[in-house]
Amino acid sequence: MNIKHRKLLSTVLIFALAFGMFAGMPIKANAAGPTFSNLVDSVQHKLDTAEEYKAYAEVALAEGYPVIAGLFLATAEAEAKQAEDAWEILLSMGATVKPDPSMPTVGNTLQNLDTAFNGELVAYTSTYLNYYNDLNIDPMEEAKVFFYKTMGADETHKINFGHVSDYLVSNDYDSIESEYGKLYRCVNCGEVVTALPANCQVCSKAGSSFVEYTRNYSNLYAMLYHKQNAAVSFFDRMKMAETFKKCGDNIVISGIENTGKKRKSYTFSTVKKLKKKYPDAGVFMLIGSDMAESFETWHLYRRLCACVTIVTANRSSGNNTALKTAIEKIKRIGGKVVALDLEPIEISSTELRQKLKSGESTKGLLSEYVAEYATKRNLYR
Repeated sequence: MNIKHRKLLSTVLIFALAFGMFAGMPIKANAAGPTFSNLVDSVQHKLDTAEEYKAYAEVALAEGYPVIAGLFLATAEAEAKQAEDAWEILLSMGATVKPDPSMPTVGNTLQNLDTAFNGELVAYTSTYLNYYNDLNIDPMEEAKVFFYKTMGADETHKINFGHVSDYLVSNDYDSIESEYGKLYRCVNCGEVVTALPANCQVCSKAGSSFVEYTRNYSNLYAMLYHKQNAAVSFFDRMKMAETFKKCGDNIVISGIENTGKKRKSYTFSTVKKLKKKYPDAGVFMLIGSDMAESFETWHLYRRLCACVTIVTANRSSGNNTALKTAIEKIKRIGGKVVALDLEPIEISSTELRQKLKSGESTKGLLSEYVAEYATKRNLYR
């Protein structure tokens, strides 16, 4: 049974209950009845869940799963919105003391996904369904609408967490990227979905009012690696790298690997420095297919795998079997890999250096700034 059918059946069931059981329902419930208590429990539960998901997002980000972190954060905002909705109803019933969220308990990202999945499952199949049924003896229109919307949104959130968990177990981060890289949250019921609907399938709110979540990066580092006995100085390579700044305001040209000519520089050491500087950030390492294919020869490559998400693309057109094999090897040792589908530029750095040396045109292959700088400084000659 696909997701759409599962959602449809659950919605029809709840819809039938709503119209069969609550005809003529009073607007206000008894403040001493179960509905008041259930709403208080709802506020507490939703506040706690929102805090849990925010903590889970931090773990996911630290482990190199920014898309999963985004899912947790979007759903945390949905939970917080539901808590506020329940509290508004309680205020109308005379409530005065709002519950405080509890301290969350966290595990690793896979454990957190499983906890979230099971929590949402219990929420819409048991907890809020029971609260909904209690309205038969202590009816209230606002509470009916709240519990109905909450059950619908929680079911979708359960499905989201289940899918992402399955993908993570299979090391299929590509599917997580493609399916959950952009999210939409209903401003009314809180449902978080992966495609913008015309109307919310839970509460019928117009899709145009949904909040959109897209992934962004705080900084993109153009990292210059240290080369012993390099033909061109580190200073000159730093100056040429400044052309990257034209790509966006968040580009940082980093000289973190400038350790001097007598010392080797290892990527693992560089990543450790970055993680120390940005302990809550996920690190994405962009490398060409040739580097991915030789990754098992890198210094402490297994430990490096645990610290970064590798982003790679084929450097030449045609058969990419070698890259696919390399990606599978990296995944087998627990690495996270994102493969980009890009149109390769059929040129190598060796060829570019040769063109600069011979004075040939590099138009369309190299930025004008770099070509001009190299010529003025008589580099690669």
